[in-house]
Amino acid sequence: MIPYHEIEHTADVGVDVYGSSFEELLQHAGYALFDTIVDASTIQPAIERTVRISGTDEESLLMNWLRELLYLFSVEQEVYTEFVIQSSHAFQVTAVLKGEALDCERHRFETELKAVTYHQFSVVKEGEQWKARVIFDV
Repeated sequence: MIPYHEIEHTADVGVDVYGSSFEELLQHAGYALFDTIVDASTIQPAIERTVRISGTDEESLLMNWLRELLYLFSVEQEVYTEFVIQSSHAFQVTAVLKGEALDCERHRFETELKAVTYHQFSVVKEGEQWKARVIFDV
């Protein structure tokens, strides 16, 4: 099971995401985003896409990561469940995303997400554990 859980939030959808490293936090946050949109168990790793994302700190990097993934869903009509981090340094990450083109007959929609917001957004390291709170505008 991917370590994230939905949190109650008025009129929006929120998730708390966990990882043993910042890279794992990115992977789990990506999975949480797509699992919120569609039933992620129906996504097959049929295509790969390499992305390069940067930020000025962990928070902006995670925000830019999630916004890029939401863009790929909204514009390119692609869904992903595997996120292979190839390199991560100085608030830059290169990753290979594995998923497929959206198929409305197989991918059951759960929630339409409009945006990733800064409302209650946080990224913290507590001991050896990373945690993020993300609120999606629906």
